[in-house]
Amino acid sequence: MIFTIGNYLPGNSALHRFDPRLKLLSIISITIVVLAVTSFKAYGILILLLVWGMIAIRTSIRLLIMQMKIWGWLFLLTVLLHLLFTKGTVFLNVMGIGLTYEGLERGFIFGLRFVIFIFSAFLLTATTTPFDLARAISSLISPLRWIKIPVDDLAMVISIAFRFIPVIFDEAIAIKLAQEARGLDFSRYNVFKPKRLVSLLIPLFYSVFRKADDLTEALISRHYRPGVKRTSIYARSISVLEIATFIFIISICLSIVILL
Repeated sequence: MIFTIGNYLPGNSALHRFDPRLKLLSIISITIVVLAVTSFKAYGILILLLVWGMIAIRTSIRLLIMQMKIWGWLFLLTVLLHLLFTKGTVFLNVMGIGLTYEGLERGFIFGLRFVIFIFSAFLLTATTTPFDLARAISSLISPLRWIKIPVDDLAMVISIAFRFIPVIFDEAIAIKLAQEARGLDFSRYNVFKPKRLVSLLIPLFYSVFRKADDLTEALISRHYRPGVKRTSIYARSISVLEIATFIFIISICLSIVILL
């Protein structure tokens, strides 16, 4: 299994025990800060905060390197696109295409934003079970019940969407290995050829829809009914220490926005 966004990493760290509602609000606060500022210092502070979270849940170096391999190419693509298509002061000409300082700066800004988003989502899903995440989302958007929005069903859909991300990764690798066993070449320069992509995407779509159908049958067999209010067997309360930790995180976010 590839461990990525959507996988839960069992543990008993402080972040695992941290209330899911406050955890989700903290991630939302970090996301707002990332979108509000364009300072490399601010991004550095946020990355250090996320690294502290990774250390707190005892994430291995191998796992972090694996995440960089999975998502690093999107960071490089983001930087490259801004480098090629942003106008400004040219510092290098490559085959008639001017690479600009402004494009390089904007590329790194958007690339770092993407990295922070990815690792924030990873930290959230790695320390929160799908059930707790669904309950947290449902609790935070509960005021929408006043305008007849099915809050519990919406929270369930979001939680399932997160859970399907690692499933899709695992299925893609299994299909790739199966096709390689049949003689197809998926080397670096062949994977993007139409024939290779079709041999991956068609079985992948079929597998994902089949798993979605299995999930539907599982929900029906457990008498899941949309629109019905559900309760939890465990009543979770927020401790004073958790509130103090949340206030500390919010203070860091506000300081970044005000000072940087």
